[in-house]
Amino acid sequence: TGLAGIFPRRGQVVRPLIEASRADLQSWLRAAGETWVADESNDDLGIARNRIRHVVLPELDRAAGGSTRGALARAAALAREDAQWLDELANQHFDSLVTAGPDGVEIDAAGASQVPVVLRRRVLHRAMRQVGAQEIGLEHVETGMAILAGTCGGADIPGARMELRRGKLVLRQQKVSK
Repeated sequence: TGLAGIFPRRGQVVRPLIEASRADLQSWLRAAGETWVADESNDDLGIARNRIRHVVLPELDRAAGGSTRGALARAAALAREDAQWLDELANQHFDSLVTAGPDGVEIDAAGASQVPVVLRRRVLHRAMRQVGAQEIGLEHVETGMAILAGTCGGADIPGARMELRRGKLVLRQQKVSK
């Protein structure tokens, strides 16, 4: 999903200027008599997205012999469209595979095995979010996939616990101890 970039609309959050270029925004502000304010954190190369913006993309442009921004933007837009469609399909499966319980959620392992893997990952990711798992990475989803497949008995992920019980992948939020 990272390749899709930031979605212009995600639920109730709307980013109307996400596709406007910096140069266009600066020009518009100058015409309106306003000044551009730069967030100094945007120059911090210790942040991965800034390294991509300031190091990787200019190198990609040099290697390609011209700007790659348009092609990357089009590829991201296509990835967003694909992601939205896959999310809709996964949501249909989520409703039939996942049940809420007193301690979290349960995913029917046998039913999940019948769902295409690309959708199974999305169902699992959504279930992890529902129980309050934090900073979910692909490695966490893949661990959940292994538990669903029965090749791993259980695992802790940031903010949650996953384990296989009686044919169900049980996900529950971990309580923070004080």
